[in-house]
Order: sequence, then C-alpha cells, then structure tokens
Amino acid sequence: MKELIQLRGHHLAVFANYAKGIGRDNPFSQGYTRFDLDGNAVQMGNSSHTWDSLLEDPDQKVELVAGSDIICRQQCPLSTQASCSPQEGDEDDLTLKAYGFQPGEQPTIKTILDRVEMYHAQTGFYSPRNREFRIR
Repeated sequence: MKELIQLRGHHLAVFANYAKGIGRDNPFSQGYTRFDLDGNAVQMGNSSHTWDSLLEDPDQKVELVAGSDIICRQQCPLSTQASCSPQEGDEDDLTLKAYGFQPGEQPTIKTILDRVEMYHAQTGFYSPRNREFRIR
C-alpha cells in the first residue's frame, strides 16, 4: 500500500489547476531558483512530478491537512512554518470548504477531481483561488 500523501487546501487548489492544464508552465510547477533574505540562491523543487504521480492513479487516496504538507516540506523555502503565509492558511480553509472537504479526510484523487468539476459547474472556476483572481 502506498504511503498517503498529505495535501493542504492551498495545494489542493494548485493541483486542481494543474489537472486542468492551468499553470503547468508556472515556475513553481517546473522548479526555479529563489533568493532568501540574505541574497543567497535557493533551488526550489519541482511540484509537477507530485501532481503527475497523483493523476496517474485516480484511486490513490490522499490525506487532507490543515498546515504543512508534502509540497511545503519538499519545495517551500518557508517550510519550517506551518503555513508559508497567513493568506495560504485562510486559503486552506476556503478551498477545503468549497470542495466539501475537511482536514483529516482521505478522499481518492477521483473524488477530488469530481468535486473540482462540481465546483466548476457551480461557479465557472476550478478553484476558489481562480475565482478570486478571475482565472478561468
């Protein structure tokens, strides 16, 4: 049995976009260099391999969490914090609620994608993040 991948609401919205082909050319999806406060270059991870592996197995379950998840721990330069920013913590709650989930649930990828489609049918957007920024 595969180890459960943990995803926070903020990254659930990012995954929803990636699954729909939105943001695949985003530097965060492909890997990039970022500079810390001291001006040191920090190589950031590539989240597309995580998203691709989830899309390959629609029956795979993930654990929905409030706070740090696999993407934060592997790729975020602020991963020592529970949230990269207060706004992302708010987005966690908003996204989980919008898709009808709660922290601790363990839906399959298929269930997540079905909920994304339901949200899209109701709002015209794939995630609350897209709705806020008017990205279709």
